Amino acid sequence: MTLAGAIDLAVTDQLDNAAAAIEAGCSRAIVDVGAVTFFGAPGLNFLSRLAATGPVRLSNIPTRSLLPRLLRAVALDRAISL
Repeated sequence: MTLAGAIDLAVTDQLDNAAAAIEAGCSRAIVDVGAVTFFGAPGLNFLSRLAATGPVRLSNIPTRSLLPRLLRAVALDRAISL
């Protein structure tokens, strides 16, 4: 799956729908975050839901992204491959 733009409260419903679909039929997820411009709490909740379902890997993490540091801060780096 590909995420793009600001991952914030405005896309919560879309993330919930995507997570529900993945939970219903996937054993693992690869999430492309190369086009993400902001990653807020709804995105963390989404990744947490995916990690509870099975292995999750993030791809195309921009070099200057703070996302890896954010995942470490909330201990999601243990459940999600970067």
